[in-house]
Amino acid sequence: MQSILPQPLHDPNHQSQRMPDHLDHLRHRVEHAPGDPDALCELGSEYLRRGQDDHAAAHFKLALEIDPTWYPAAVSMAMCQHRANDQPAAMETLAQAAEQARETEDNEAFEQIRNAMERISTQ
Repeated sequence: MQSILPQPLHDPNHQSQRMPDHLDHLRHRVEHAPGDPDALCELGSEYLRRGQDDHAAAHFKLALEIDPTWYPAAVSMAMCQHRANDQPAAMETLAQAAEQARETEDNEAFEQIRNAMERISTQ
């Protein structure tokens, strides 16, 4: 039996016609701003959400190389290390970030780092 409903003009599952997903958007953002630690950190966070911890850690590491005081990258890197059961590395990453936050007198960063340390140490 043939359907009387109109056929779609395009196949929504076809790769060339699919809307780019969030990961594609973030990759594009990094391509256009490779020195932006926030862009690298957001892309790393998306990889982390998808369970691709190695890709995530690589982006967090790049963000920290660009800006060692970028605490969101340090906290996220520590979470990757913790998920990989490398507790000492996670705590060392956070300790270094806490020191940076103290030196720059960034109270918000210090508080976020301290909270991450508490979460990691209680798990």
